[in-house]
Amino acid sequence: MSGRWSNYSMKTVSYVLVGPFPVDATRIHGGVQASVAGLASGLSDVGLSGVSIDVLVVATPTNDTRSAASGWEDSYSAARVYRIAPLWQSSLQSAVLRFGRAWKVITGEKSPIIHVHGSGLLESVLLVCSRMRGYQPIWTLHGLTVKEERARLRRHRSVRAWLRILLALVVERVAFAAAKVVIVDTEYVAAEMGRRGRAAKTHIVPQGIFPEDFASGEDCAQEHASRTFLSVGVFDRRKGHHRTIAAFSRAYRNNPSMRLVIAGAVSDASYLNELQSQVLSLDLCDVVLFHVNCSRGQLLELFRMSRFFVLLSEEESQGIALVEAMAAGLTIIASSVGGIPFVIKSGVSGVLVDPHIDSAVDSAFLRVLEDEAYADMLRTNARSAASAFSWADVSKQVLKLSRYRMERI
Repeated sequence: MSGRWSNYSMKTVSYVLVGPFPVDATRIHGGVQASVAGLASGLSDVGLSGVSIDVLVVATPTNDTRSAASGWEDSYSAARVYRIAPLWQSSLQSAVLRFGRAWKVITGEKSPIIHVHGSGLLESVLLVCSRMRGYQPIWTLHGLTVKEERARLRRHRSVRAWLRILLALVVERVAFAAAKVVIVDTEYVAAEMGRRGRAAKTHIVPQGIFPEDFASGEDCAQEHASRTFLSVGVFDRRKGHHRTIAAFSRAYRNNPSMRLVIAGAVSDASYLNELQSQVLSLDLCDVVLFHVNCSRGQLLELFRMSRFFVLLSEEESQGIALVEAMAAGLTIIASSVGGIPFVIKSGVSGVLVDPHIDSAVDSAFLRVLEDEAYADMLRTNARSAASAFSWADVSKQVLKLSRYRMERI
């Protein structure tokens, strides 16, 4: 980078990331954790002329078994990490009662750039306080929480579901008003913000990956010519794993060498039980395997040992797992919903289908299984496209949006 930033005489800039963060660096659960962890590492490594980036992560509460009176400190990559200790199983209660300590940690930094991730109550309060303090914070909106909560309400109507929607509406409005800059991951979410009259300060910056983690993906995919399909996503109905299993069962009748592996963290234990019952009823226990809360190393091994990737989500803003599948050189079948068409180009870097139309999904499975040249073309194009999602490049895009703070420090 050049211009005004080159005028600095090696200043140290404190960049504070606030949001969900993995307790164990080897086990990252969910896209928001992956995004905060990736950005923490990317910002620590990025080089700016005359500027040193000191990254502090304020990790919001998780239902972890570790306990402390007011929190604990550790590190991740080159970043410092302060963890807000959970008090009970409710992260909301922990957030409210731990706010004061989190705010003290943040304001203890000299002229920090504050970047908040997530749509929780604690995150919105921190955004408001940051703006009132004159910090002009950045907010990354991960997906359309209100839309997801409405879909959950349609499936299970309850007072709690209504309250979750109300909270999501309030939090989103407050967070957007307080943020100086709002980051979304795809044009899909940006368009939704535009329809809500919130386009002025919305910027598109994708969630990233570490391409080097998948450097050997192409060779492995060529070596393992088995017909293994991989699906990665939290065990929540929104990810459509039940549709994936149903589609696999239909394709399996004529392709008995197929295997399906589903990996993810448990968001909804009852849904996981439902999936296991579905596999049992279809007599697929020997060929459909579940990997629950697996480590990062285990997940990378699953990518290396697979040939195809399938994700039939009902809603998705971007999907980090899809980008990882691209980098791993897998042939992808995915839903044509949400922000996925802005990540996967149908017929170019993957096959996009309407997940609610069985015949369309079945045709996609059949095409990639029977037309090897077509499948290889999709894999090659996907690997090339994945290079645009490197955390090194994403971190630089984020820092460009922080320039208004950089120039005042």
